[in-house]
Amino acid sequence: MTFQANRPVKAMPTTQLKRGFAAVLLALSAGVIAPACADNESSLFIRDCVPAVPTDQGCVTQDASSASVYLFNGRLDLAYQPAYSCALRVGNQLVQQGTNTQIRTETSRISLYAADVRITDASGNAITYADGSAVAFSVPLSGFIDPGSGTSAGYGYANILMIDQAAGQAIGRSLASAGVISTDILVGVIVYGRSLGGQELETVEWFFPIQVCLGCACTEPEGCTADDGTSDVSPPCTTDSPIDCRVAQGIPGGARTCSERIAAAAQYYSQL
Repeated sequence: MTFQANRPVKAMPTTQLKRGFAAVLLALSAGVIAPACADNESSLFIRDCVPAVPTDQGCVTQDASSASVYLFNGRLDLAYQPAYSCALRVGNQLVQQGTNTQIRTETSRISLYAADVRITDASGNAITYADGSAVAFSVPLSGFIDPGSGTSAGYGYANILMIDQAAGQAIGRSLASAGVISTDILVGVIVYGRSLGGQELETVEWFFPIQVCLGCACTEPEGCTADDGTSDVSPPCTTDSPIDCRVAQGIPGGARTCSERIAAAAQYYSQL
């Protein structure tokens, strides 16, 4: 699965190529290139992963400039969903250029348009698809960030698909075949943007640990039986939060208890 965005041509994913290419350039003209790279990497950066929170209007992500809830790591429960996405809070440290006195437009606003994603296990070994190729892909995205004020960065969101369905299925098969229900992976993300002044920008690679499991988000309140209904049980916004076992009863093929849900998920992924 690949997506080639409208940006300078690069191999997919770009990280390893950039490192090698940068080394050659630095050897040729270290004094000129190094400051530019450092400035580019500090201008656009990924701060954290901000989860959606439940409200009366549904699942809502807090304003990027003031969101106080963020994740140090994520969780994907394959018993409930096959893919994982998160709203990454991205910072813009370009200096403001617009002025009213000189009638100059602001060119330091940044439009985000794509991201490179790769997945490894906790030891840094590549996670692979069913065909043996490494899980590494690009995704299109839409995001916009105004410049900050003074030394404070401006912030906006980039909603990133971090584990695609094919990768989720590959990890699920691996868990089922090994007879385990949980593993830890590491997702590396690079976000690309372009300022209104035409400057191409990209973040340094940002890493986010995610627990991938079969049924680990399931919780069993007292009375989780066949007679329980789901009318008064609301599903969480993501599997980062615990899931009441009664929610599964409303899912076709859902199980009534967590142990049944785990067994059903393991059977499903073992047959893929």
